[in-house]
Amino acid sequence: MTPNRRVWVIAALALLILAGLWLRVRHLGALGLVADEGNQILAVRGILEHGVPRVDSGRLYTRGLPFLYLEAAAAKLFGLNEFSLRLPSALFGAGSIAAAFGLASLLFGWPAGLGTAALMSFSSWEIELSRYGRFYTAFQCCYLLALLCYVRGFLRQERPWRAWFPVVALLAFSMHEMGVLLAACFFIPLFSGRA
Repeated sequence: MTPNRRVWVIAALALLILAGLWLRVRHLGALGLVADEGNQILAVRGILEHGVPRVDSGRLYTRGLPFLYLEAAAAKLFGLNEFSLRLPSALFGAGSIAAAFGLASLLFGWPAGLGTAALMSFSSWEIELSRYGRFYTAFQCCYLLALLCYVRGFLRQERPWRAWFPVVALLAFSMHEMGVLLAACFFIPLFSGRA
């Protein structure tokens, strides 16, 4: 890629991420808590009061544990409300745009990367999911980053990326049990002739 084209691609990606972030953050706290966000806010309140996600029943709520602590950090900054509960999800949603661009452009070239980033930025489903105070967009972002690390580290033989794969994969698994599917990446060489 020429230097001029690289600048153009970076600028286009930055605009897509900014547009996606704006769509995710705009009026983020305007809607009251919905569905399982009630569990999240109770767990975050437990973190703020006790240092652990203890809910009213006395039990610990540990689903998406790292994400709960990010929500608690946002609540420390902005107060315990709908906005602070949803802000980490919105930020991870914007981060997923960059991660999807990185993976798609690595596998299929920069035009596919920008197309993927545009789909992620403006998809109503992605926007809505990013405006929900749960750990799903954090999982999505970590999963995409783990795949990016895997392709660069193990398939492209770029050594620094190898060390990042288990770190990001473990983070994805700590967000959601489906992160265990990243272990299937190591079966790819068996079917690609690289084994």
